[in-house]
Parts: sequence; C-alpha cells; structure tokens
Amino acid sequence: RGCTSVALLFCSVAFLRCARPVGGAREERGRMGTMSAEEVRFVAQCLQRGVSDQESERDAAASELDAMEVQPGFLVCLLHIVVGREEMDADTRLLAAVQCKRVVDRRWRRPSKISDQLPYMVSNDERQQTRPLLLSEELLQEPVREVAIQIAIVIASIARTDYPTFWPNAISDLMDRIGACDSALMCARISLVLRHTVEQLSARRLQDDRATFYELCQRWFSDVSQLWSNQFDRLVEALARGGDDTLEATVDVVKSAFKACRAMLLCGFERHDQEQAVIHFLERVYENVEKLVGIWTGLDEDHPACGCIEKQLRLMLGLVVALQEKHPLSFTPLLVPFLSLCYRNVTLLAPELCLSPDRVRCCSGSALSFRVAERVVVQALKFLKNVIYCVEYRGDLVSHHDEMVESAIHAFHSFFSEQRIVELGMGIIKQYLVYSFEDLEQWSDDPEGFLETEENLAPDYSARGAAEAVFIVSMHRFGSLLAPHVCNLLQESMKLGADLEQCVLRDACYHATGLAVDQVTGTFDFGGWWRTALEQELALSGDTVEGRVIRRRVCWFISQCVMELDDEKRVSAYELATNSMNTDDMVMRFACLRALQNLVDDVSFDAAGFLPFFECSVAALFSTLEHLSSNELRMELLPMINVFVMQLSQYMGEYVEKILECYANFWSSCAEDELMKNAIVRGLQVLVREARDKLLDYVSFLVPVLDYCTRVGTPEALYLMEDGLMLWSSILKAVPISASCEVLFPLCPRILDIVSFSMEHFLQCLKIIESYILCGQDDFISEYSSTVVGVFDALVGNLRDEGMFMVFQVLHTYIMMHRSAAIRSMPDVLVKIAQYMGEKPRTCAAVQHEYMALLGRVILIDMDFFGELNSHERFGGKLLPQYIVLCEQLIDAFSDMRTRKLVALSLCSLLGIESEAVLHNVALIVNVIGSVTLDVHIHEDRFDYAYFLIDIVGGEDEDTESTLAGHTRARLFHADPVTTMCLRDCALARIEHVCESSPQYRDAIARHVDERVLDQMRNPPSPPPVYQ
Repeated sequence: RGCTSVALLFCSVAFLRCARPVGGAREERGRMGTMSAEEVRFVAQCLQRGVSDQESERDAAASELDAMEVQPGFLVCLLHIVVGREEMDADTRLLAAVQCKRVVDRRWRRPSKISDQLPYMVSNDERQQTRPLLLSEELLQEPVREVAIQIAIVIASIARTDYPTFWPNAISDLMDRIGACDSALMCARISLVLRHTVEQLSARRLQDDRATFYELCQRWFSDVSQLWSNQFDRLVEALARGGDDTLEATVDVVKSAFKACRAMLLCGFERHDQEQAVIHFLERVYENVEKLVGIWTGLDEDHPACGCIEKQLRLMLGLVVALQEKHPLSFTPLLVPFLSLCYRNVTLLAPELCLSPDRVRCCSGSALSFRVAERVVVQALKFLKNVIYCVEYRGDLVSHHDEMVESAIHAFHSFFSEQRIVELGMGIIKQYLVYSFEDLEQWSDDPEGFLETEENLAPDYSARGAAEAVFIVSMHRFGSLLAPHVCNLLQESMKLGADLEQCVLRDACYHATGLAVDQVTGTFDFGGWWRTALEQELALSGDTVEGRVIRRRVCWFISQCVMELDDEKRVSAYELATNSMNTDDMVMRFACLRALQNLVDDVSFDAAGFLPFFECSVAALFSTLEHLSSNELRMELLPMINVFVMQLSQYMGEYVEKILECYANFWSSCAEDELMKNAIVRGLQVLVREARDKLLDYVSFLVPVLDYCTRVGTPEALYLMEDGLMLWSSILKAVPISASCEVLFPLCPRILDIVSFSMEHFLQCLKIIESYILCGQDDFISEYSSTVVGVFDALVGNLRDEGMFMVFQVLHTYIMMHRSAAIRSMPDVLVKIAQYMGEKPRTCAAVQHEYMALLGRVILIDMDFFGELNSHERFGGKLLPQYIVLCEQLIDAFSDMRTRKLVALSLCSLLGIESEAVLHNVALIVNVIGSVTLDVHIHEDRFDYAYFLIDIVGGEDEDTESTLAGHTRARLFHADPVTTMCLRDCALARIEHVCESSPQYRDAIARHVDERVLDQMRNPPSPPPVYQ
C-alpha cells in the first residue's frame, strides 16, 4: 500500500501535535521528546510498508522501525498514528500499537530518575507527554478490539513501572472515567485497561510493591466489584431480551471487571474472611452462578445466549477454584456453599447414560447437551478434587491446629458426610466413567481418534479426566469407606445381563476398581474373581460391541492387578492378551499391547513364562506400529520396545534389525514431528546398550541420526540435542572390544561447536570426549587432538566447581592415555588451569584434589614440561612451591587413596631436582611421603579396579571390560604407576639416591627430617586384621 496524500497530511498533523515551536534545533527536540516532520513522515511510511503483502518490504520496514526506536519522540509519534483512525487503515494502526508495546518493553522499564542518563531510554519529557496521551478519549474509544488490547497492554506495562511514584493517579483516573462515561464502547475499553493494569500490578513481587498493591485493593476493590455486579445485571437483562446492540460491549466490561477482581482477590488480600467487600463479592458470585445455571439448563445448545453463559460460568467457577487453592483457610466461610453448588452442578449437568444416536444430554432432563456443559462441569469437578485433596482440611496431616484450621476441618466434614461421599463416588462411576453412544461410534468409525481421546483425558479439559481425578483422590482419602461400595457395584454389575447398556456400566466399574487397585486390595477378592467371573467375561464374543468392550477392559484390569498374579496366573494373563490381539480392531490390539507392557515391565517378571508368547507379541507390536497413522499413538507404544529390550535382551538378537528398520521408517516418515524423533532417539539409547555386539552393523542409520540431532543453532536441537548426545555417548560406550569406532570420528568436531555455542550440554560432551579418547586411541588423537584440546580450552574457567571437577577427570584420562604427547599438545590449557586455580584458592575440596592429581600426573610423566610450566611468565617460578604447600595442607583431606599415592609419587620425583623450593621444603616433602606410605600400607584394598570404577565420570554401571572403552580403561588402570609401583620402595630408593648424589639434599635431610619418619617407612607396622 502506498503512502497516500491523506496519510502524509495526517503525519503532518501528528507532527504539529507532537512538536513544540523551539526553533527546530534537533538537540532541543530530543530533549523535549519530539520528532521532525521528515522523521514523522518516514515512520508513517515504514508502518505502511510493514503491513505490505511482500515479505521483503515487511522485513525492511521492521529493520527501519527498530533503528528508529532510539529517536526522541518516537513513542509519542506512534500513539498519534494509532489515534488517526480516519487517515490510517486498521492494519497500520495495529502495527503502530504493537510497535508502542515493543518500545515500552525495551526502553521504559528502567526507573525514570535515570532515564535521561541512558540515551536509548525514553526521556522524562517524552514520558510526561505519553501518560496523559494514553488516557485520552481518542485512545479510550478505539473501535478495533485488537488495537485496543495492545494499547491496554502498553498502559499496563507503564503502570507496572511508574505506579504510584510517577503515575499516582493512573487507577483513580480510570475509575473516575468509567463511572462518568455513558458510552458502552468507552466503558468496555476502560475496563479492559483496568484489567490489564491490575494484573500487571499484581505480578510485582518486591515487598514495597506488594504493600502498594494491598493498599490499592483496599481502596478500589469494592468499586471494581460493584462495577462488575452492575454490569452483570445488565448482561442478564440483555440475555433475557435476546440480546441488543450493546451486548458485546457489556460482555467485555463484565469479563474485564471480573478478571480485575480476580487479580485483586488472588494477590491483594491476606485474610479474605475478614474483608466484608470480598465476602459480599463471593456471595454475589455464588448467586450469579446459580442464576445462570437456572437460565442455561432451560436453553437449547443452539440458543445464541448459550455460549455467553457458558463462558461466564467458567470464569466464575475458575475464580472459585483458584481462590480456594491459593487461600484454603481464608476461603473457609464460603467453603460449604460452594461445595454444595459444585456438587449440585456435577449432579445436575452430568451426562445421562444414552446409547442411542441422540445427543448426550444432561441428567437434569433439559435440552442442553453435555458437550456444551462439559467445560463448566470440569471446573466444578476440579473444585471438588482440590477440596478433597487439600492438606489444610485434614486434621491428621496438620501439625498446628488453630481456630482457622479447626473451622476449616469442621466445614469440610459438615459437608462430606459418609452418605455424600458414597453418592459422589458412585455417581462418578455411573455417570462419568461410562461410554456414550458417541464414544462407541468413534471406536467403530475412527479407532485412532478414540485412542487419542482415551490417552489424553486431561483433568483440566475433559470431564471424564476430571472425574477420574476426583475418584482417585476420594479413594486415597476415603478408601476404607468407598472400597466396599466400589467392589459391591462391580459384583452387582457382573450379575446383570449382557446387553450393551449393562456392559458399558460394567466397563466403568472395572475402570474404577482398576484406578483404585491399591485401596481395594483388601476388599476385592481377585482370586475368586479370577476363578469364577473371568470365564464369564471372556465368554462374550469378541465380534460384538459388548464383547470388545468387556474383553478390552478385562485385559487392562488384569494388568493393573499385576501384584496379585502368581506364576500360573501370569501365564494365563499373557495368553489372554496375546489371543485378544488377533483381531482387526485397532482399539483392542492397542489396549492388549499396553496391558502386556505392564505385565512385562514388572519386578516379578520371569522371562521363562513369557517366552512362548514372545514371538507373537513382538509380531503384533510391529504390525500395530506399521498400521497406526498417528505419531502420537506410536509414541505411546514405542516404550514397549524398550521394555522388551531391557527385560528380554538375551532373546532380542534376531529382532534388532527389525527394530532398527522400524525406527528408520518412522524417522523418515515423521519429517517435522520432533517429539516422535525424540522418542525414537530414546529407544535407540536403550537398544545400543543392550545390543552392543551388532551395534556397528547399523551405523549407516545411527550416524545420520546423530548428525541431525546435534546440529547447533537449529530448531530441532531444542527437542533432540540432549537425547542425541546421550545416544552418542551410549554408542561409544557400547563399542565392542573387537570393533573400531573410526566411522564416528568425523562427528567429533561437532562437540567443539556445541560447547562453544552453549554450556548447557557440557556433561554429555565430556562423556563423549572421554569415550573418544578411550576408544579412538592413537588414530583418533593424531587427527583430532586439536578438537579435544579446543573442548578443554572452551570449558576451563567457564564452569562452576562441579563442572571443573568433571573436566579435570576427563583431562586426567587424556593424559594417562597419551602421556607426554597429551601434555605437550595443550600447554595453554594447563596454564589456564593453573591460573584458574591460583585465582580461586578457596574452591571446593574435590576440585582442589583433582587439580593436585592432575599436576602430580604431569610431574610424574614429564618433569621437563612441568619445569617449563613453572617458569612461565604468569607464574614466575611460584607454581612449584605452591604445589608443595598445597600437598602438605590437603593431603590428609584426600579421601581417594589413589590420588594420595599419586601425589606422593610426584613428590618422590621432585626430590633431587635443582630447585630451591624443593630443597627448602625437603622435610615437608618427606613427611608427606611418609604419611601416605603408611596409609597405603594399611589400605591396600583401596587399589582394586572395582573401587576405582566408582569415581569415574561415566559411573560404574556404564563401564564394563566387555566394551572397548571399558577394556582400555582397565588396561590404563593396570599399567598405571599408581597401581604397579610400591610407594615405600620408591620413596626409600629415591631418598637414598639423592643422599648419595647431592650433598645439599643429604645435609638438608639429615638436619630437618625426623629420623622416626624414615624408620617408620623402612619398618611399617603390620596392617590391622580384617574382620568378616
């Protein structure tokens, strides 16, 4: 759209309204928050290009508008463009309003008193022009709702920063105007602004801000609630008349005023029971809910007022739910009335048992269908569930009983009598857990849609899901009372006929019993049911609707009672599930597979009893996965593969290729479904751990998966990066001894990209690098040593102590593996580590210990390099004396005997070198060596391989000598001088050698070393006996 002459004229008018006649000086205009005429015209043109149909024009306009944000007067200019309804089209004005919101979010949030010191912030002069302009009649009479919402958000954002210090009359001006206005549109817009402003103020969390909001609520809550009450009466009158021209505006006012009251109630009062205005408001809510329900139940679902009433009921009941949940004790005075109200609505609006093609209607007998009433029923059920679950209403769980607690407990028990508890539980089973004709029709016509509905019964949106939640918490709290009635209902239902209505009722009884299986265990005779009733249930033909309903639920019920199954019953359960899968009914097959998954994934599972059914179960699983078109349902079944792999790994060899083929097909078919790909990656993690012998046969599929999951900066990385790295680590750790991971080498540079981009995944990256070091050996390091060193360099100094400890461990493994070549490949990293530790002398003990072990390893392997490191310009020869002092200070705190021995061996290596630091501290060094020698002699059991595995990065359960990484680690361990060398012999030989070769050391040892230390090293005491 071009910039018309009318628009240019308007921009000139906007400029005249913004600017002051101060001679045209740009600096003065900037100080006063105005823009030149050329700048105003340019802003208008950019906004018009910003709503163009051409993407290139929109992108260019967005960049230009971003650059204009720092110009003085930009915000005021945008507001005047929004006001220009006659000159500008609605799309352009909406973009201007959105741009206003962006400017406020970016440039207003800082305190006004320092805004003039920050050039990119809105100046004080522009702020003073903006506030009254926002509350002008032109903006408060905005006819386009989308524009009005954006302006309301702008006002609320500014009020959150400026109220009450810089905008003390914001709320009072709104309330004065809404009381005086006679325009329905203006009243709706002001109430919209009021709602957003109150919600923003209620979200402030500082103590002073909370006190300010408390004062605001005390002052204005009664006025706002009265506004809602008056407008609600008008709304009811308008609905009774069938609606009029002001109905939409009245609905907006009612909704906005009510949400403002909601924010005040939830965050603005500490004791609602002591505020008369609050009690009066909640009483009015109670009356209005009853009034609307009475009107609503007399309407047909096609009536124009039906949707409006449903929204108002959800709003009011939603407030009651939130208020009771956040302030359960202060809600006590109105607890019983609202319990009665919600209980009546749950009963009145419950679906009737209807298996005819007619619409499912409410039990009240009204023309209202349950589909329309469902979301209101959900709120009522949610309130009942929260009250039953609430800890404050339970005397046995409340440690301190004051007057409020006693009153709340008394109110709870006065409503929930034994009779009412039983009626509620039985009503949920008979009315909410039964299938309707629509459900059964969907089962037949759209089985995958039926399964998706069953798997996603969210308590916040589905009446059946909410009813299940109420039933479960009721059984947890009143299990001893309800369990006999639930079991009796199930037994009575089994005595009834086999027609469809009785079968769906029996299905609901099984469902309820299975949900509360832990609570009915002592009441329900599972063994008797198995012997007598099971055969009766299975006698129903699977070709009929009745038979499919019962057989499906029986399979599920048995899987819920898995703890009641002995070996014989388990085999029968496997047989029932596998036989029931031989059908074209996808719902039945899906339910049987899920039941089989529960039976196999159990602590008492015995593979021998399941083997006769294993082959047909796996075949049915793959067949079902192939026939399903919904990725959501596939994701529900994919964990079953993991269960089979973990529980029956020794029998899965021939199925590994089939599983990988299945994963590959799903991967290629779900191009944009990252959640499905995430489920596949997690399944591959389990598979590679259990099927390591055939792992590299399928690397042609695994490498592209790893490449896709670990691409830095791509949208898919959000879902797949962490699990992709875990899969990568699992593959490397599972490489067999006889194989090579050379095919995975080209992926290694990706690790450097990942840690350079973010430290979020550093732990998995460290595990992968360590696995590469152990598996790749010399071939890997010769080509990718720069990558390994780059990863260490990126991590050192950029992690907390826990992370640095893990970096030091992997770095230690690298040095042990490649010795002097590793040390010489990363001098800058070692300098950086020494500098980092020198700057943080009070770091945690574990990091200090690992640092000491690292330096000890360097000394032991390459003394010349350590000398170069010590003489580095950053240390000036101070690193060696610092190391010696740290050894003396920390050696007794080392819990790992291998680290203590390593440090002592490094000190032995230092004896005899030409160093004043060593010569002056020779007595300290010999004392440390002697102390460690004695401990090593006593605790020889601390040097076996199993003990060593406890402290590695991967954990002992992830390391095994049957893999290449585990085999290499074991070889390093057994070749390590800490394992092979005798510290006592080494120390005595070294001391004897330096005494013979160096008169200085001989004299220093003779003068400063206690002879008793040397005698104890020569003749150590016998280790204490080991008691079994």
